[in-house]
Amino acid sequence: FVLEPKKYVLSVFVLEPKKWIDRYEWRSLSCYEYEALFATWRKIGHDFGIEDIPETVQDFEAWSEAYEAKHMIYAESNVVIAKSTIALFLSLVPKFLHEFGHRAAYCLMDLRLRMAMSFPDPPPWLQSALDTLLSIRKWTLRCLSLPRPKLLIARRSPFAAGPNGKLCPRFHVYKKTYAEGYETAKLGTAPSGALMTSCPKWTSRPMK
Repeated sequence: FVLEPKKYVLSVFVLEPKKWIDRYEWRSLSCYEYEALFATWRKIGHDFGIEDIPETVQDFEAWSEAYEAKHMIYAESNVVIAKSTIALFLSLVPKFLHEFGHRAAYCLMDLRLRMAMSFPDPPPWLQSALDTLLSIRKWTLRCLSLPRPKLLIARRSPFAAGPNGKLCPRFHVYKKTYAEGYETAKLGTAPSGALMTSCPKWTSRPMK
């Protein structure tokens, strides 16, 4: 029972990206891509000691839906986390747009999630307007956008090896972090002396 919440979080990493991509991106995931996503996170889940992960992605979908129906209910902690997360996203836009940003965020949540967060339903006109804008974006990417050049694709990698061999983020969306890089084995909340010692070394080329 203790690992059930962790298994649900794992399911979110599998199921939610597909929902978002299928709904808003220029094409849906293929069945092979979906299976590969599931296989990757299933292996990660096993490595983290999460047991009884379903054998198929369809079974994982059914398990996740049943878990949500039973456990996704209102709690004050939900509200605190949700408001902090939305505030982080809105820190990139002018303050006069924050109220609109909150309403737009509600449009991207399903009813069950909004109820668990005690968020109001968005106005129907705003829901329709946002769906229309995202549909236009989808069509534009599919029909009008040129393929990205290889140089741009290479630079989109979020991390690279710094001069000291540590991982350094390429992009800083909100504020600069890990200016000197970091070692994966030393991240997290493990107590001193309990850190991993078998973390593979980063062997990518230094960041230019």
